[in-house]
Amino acid sequence: MSETQPRILRIGEDDGLTLRIWDGDTDQAVLLIHGMGDCSWIWAPLVDRWPGARPTFIALDLPGHGDSAPVSRREMKSDAVAERIAGALADFAATPMWLVGHSAGAKVAIGLAKRGAVPVQGLTLLDTADDHAPNVRDRLFAHVAGMRKGAANVKGLVQLVTGTDPFADEDLLDTYFRAAAKHDGATWKVPVVRGIEAILGTDIDMTGDLAGLDCPVQVIRGAKSSICPEEMAARFHAACAHPLPLVAIPEAGHGITMEQPQPLAEALAAVMPEAQERMRSSG
Repeated sequence: MSETQPRILRIGEDDGLTLRIWDGDTDQAVLLIHGMGDCSWIWAPLVDRWPGARPTFIALDLPGHGDSAPVSRREMKSDAVAERIAGALADFAATPMWLVGHSAGAKVAIGLAKRGAVPVQGLTLLDTADDHAPNVRDRLFAHVAGMRKGAANVKGLVQLVTGTDPFADEDLLDTYFRAAAKHDGATWKVPVVRGIEAILGTDIDMTGDLAGLDCPVQVIRGAKSSICPEEMAARFHAACAHPLPLVAIPEAGHGITMEQPQPLAEALAAVMPEAQERMRSSG
């Protein structure tokens, strides 16, 4: 778990969203959006390894994930989730933010930027994919199915979830699953509610919407990722109206936030001031 403990903010009652906020040293704010089957804690290694003065990090648990309330399948579609988060962030409507979305969370981040829910300084798409691409959806479904099925021990759970198409290095993932998994007396599982797969159903056109965003966009992939291979990252990069240099993090797969948090933090920290200067110059 994180060396620096965040404060927890619950927005809403029965259908509330949970935010984990690591207060920073600067006036910069970063909104972190995890992907399907994960939770806000996946960002803790990034926060702990941030170089230099740290911005305020706001990591949310998507509906039906972590400590946020479960919702219906219809409400789990990524465009509906973006709309719901936009409402939940009303108190932050005047706070300029850099948005970071991992995997399916990148869709939600694009939806938030499109809606102008908060003043967007920039957007980072982190090892995401067009889930209509061949085999991608099947891999994502298998990832979540492995969490639900469980195994006799944590190592078995890690192997089941990563399978033959790893989402991250098994030894590094072991730490995450030990924190996230629950033991029911016979089986280790990660609690994943039914219906979260609906987040892959969306009206968000990732490449089309990227072209319409008037903010810097950074595309980062894990160099070993099978979810976001080079051609997928290049496709997103080419669609951006204001692209920043494409980044491939060495020795990282899809589980990049846990596998290589140090170089990931450095890539994000380096681009934020550069992106802001670019936009000021172009304006």
